[in-house]
Amino acid sequence: MSGNITCTGSLPVGILFDGKLHQDVVLGLATVGDEIAVIEDGVSDAGVPIAVLARTLTKIGDIPAQSITYELLCDNLVSEDYAFLRTLRDEVKKKAQIHEQRFTEYRYTVIRLGRYGISEEKIRLASAVELAGWLDAITRRENPKAWQKNRTVISLRRPRNRARSAASR
Repeated sequence: MSGNITCTGSLPVGILFDGKLHQDVVLGLATVGDEIAVIEDGVSDAGVPIAVLARTLTKIGDIPAQSITYELLCDNLVSEDYAFLRTLRDEVKKKAQIHEQRFTEYRYTVIRLGRYGISEEKIRLASAVELAGWLDAITRRENPKAWQKNRTVISLRRPRNRARSAASR
């Protein structure tokens, strides 16, 4: 299972374990390693999605992590809960994509601002407004003509009255 990317939710029905219904879940991002491990464990092709879920579920209520197994899910997971977990799995994937995009933007920002002597520590402590201001200032400095083309200029002059100007001619 992959690092820190998880999503939480509450199962519509829940899983019965030791006489108690457990509904709160935490689901992590599945990796190829999870799928390979499931296949190496001898799970049939039809059971692979459930077995991968068992490997990526880090929490189901108060059930101990080592007790969250393929067999537990096969015996206790109802279709409504399975549909919910599939939706939660899609949310984890989206969260991972957003995380990667933000990380790429952060790396770009660190490199770009680092050229002008702004340290990574200072970037981490800066607000979004400060970062945007620094990046805007760098864009103006590096390419002033392109920056001026992209600016929207609003005229503060009063529009001329065309009827009056035609009469004065």
